Amino acid sequence: MIGLDRRRAMMGLLPTDIIINRNWSANDAALMDVMYAQEWSKSPNYMTKSEAEAVTNIGEAFRGNTQITLFEQFKYFTSVTSIPAYAFENCSSLADINLPSSITSIGAYAYRKCTSLDVLKIPCNVQVVGNFLNGCGTISSLTFVAESVEQYFRSNINYYIKVNATGVVFTNSYIEIKGIDVSYIEVPSSITSISNRLFFGIRNISEVILHENVISIVDGAFYGSSLTKINIPNSIKSIGMIAFHGCTINNSINIPENCNLLGYAFSYTTIVGNLYIPKSVKYVNTSFLGASGADPLKVEGTATILITEILQCQFQKCSFRELELNFEEITSIGIQSLPIKNSYYQGNSLKNPYFPNVETIGNYAFDYVSKITTIKFGDKVTSIGKNIARGAAVSGCYLEATTPPTISVNSSTINNERNWYVPRSAQAVYEAAAGWSDINAAGKLKFIEEL
Repeated sequence: MIGLDRRRAMMGLLPTDIIINRNWSANDAALMDVMYAQEWSKSPNYMTKSEAEAVTNIGEAFRGNTQITLFEQFKYFTSVTSIPAYAFENCSSLADINLPSSITSIGAYAYRKCTSLDVLKIPCNVQVVGNFLNGCGTISSLTFVAESVEQYFRSNINYYIKVNATGVVFTNSYIEIKGIDVSYIEVPSSITSISNRLFFGIRNISEVILHENVISIVDGAFYGSSLTKINIPNSIKSIGMIAFHGCTINNSINIPENCNLLGYAFSYTTIVGNLYIPKSVKYVNTSFLGASGADPLKVEGTATILITEILQCQFQKCSFRELELNFEEITSIGIQSLPIKNSYYQGNSLKNPYFPNVETIGNYAFDYVSKITTIKFGDKVTSIGKNIARGAAVSGCYLEATTPPTISVNSSTINNERNWYVPRSAQAVYEAAAGWSDINAAGKLKFIEEL
């Protein structure tokens, strides 16, 4: 059935480009009260698209209006270039508004106390001044149309943010919005790098979606945010220092193949799910200990870390419910690299570890570990640092090498050494070797037939 206005338009009695009609809904009647009072429309009953295009300044015509709930037709006001300060302040029933693409600026407190505002799209070329959404409450959809997110994401940005990359960047340095939190952020496919402290201070983020075009997460990208869920796409080639510092991530994390993992990337980070790091990952001065020395990684699931070289302090003080290492491929263990805080460690894979291909072992390598009871090394070891199991629950270290490795001992540390079990066939050379003879004299060198 053809509507009355459509029939009248077909008869030439009404314009054909009507966008608002008082008779369509109570919301349209409220809009027409404003349009006619401002003399933007000739008729008190309807407004045309051409009339909307002629409006250049909305001033405070809508300020304090509690009757308007939707203003999708605002998109036709294409001669309006700015939303003045306080323009929609206290429009407490306004839930959805579609800004025209001509908008280049939004004034301070433009939407303050629009407590019903639910959907808002910010077009490209926009410069935002001040707290334009102050006191809005919960916004379920806030869309920024732009190529870059760097200028937008700072502390206290609102509840739901989705960024579409179809326009140009904002000209302002940041948007500061107070009083409401972030729930979901989707970074557009045009973004290739998550920049330094991009999400710093954003509260209550439940999820960040990164598309496959993102190739790097730089230093401190999520530092100080309350990130709780993130996907790390296979396109990621590097994750920077302290990138996730302070985050509690409720999902599992898989680091992509051939990714560069920089120092302290997961310092002071809790991963509630599992962590998987493939063998191809390249570690650049990486420690899972915090940069301050006191803020390590905690994994409440299973951490599977396929590593070939354990770097200095790499796992110091970390907490794992269960840690799985590819023991047979590890060739070196650095200084204080495996002093794992075991209060959350419940697995058995480290209870009696065997490192068949380790060549070098650093000082204090197994410092104060509480779950490891024995450690076994293969026949490729060439050097061993001092006190590798100082203060640990380790009762003995087993060594298959028939040629004694160099070992660091002195009078002040010899008593801290564990019992060493070495092949009986090599007893004579061990008893004569530097350092080993001191361990033997202390009664801590044991000779056994088979290891």
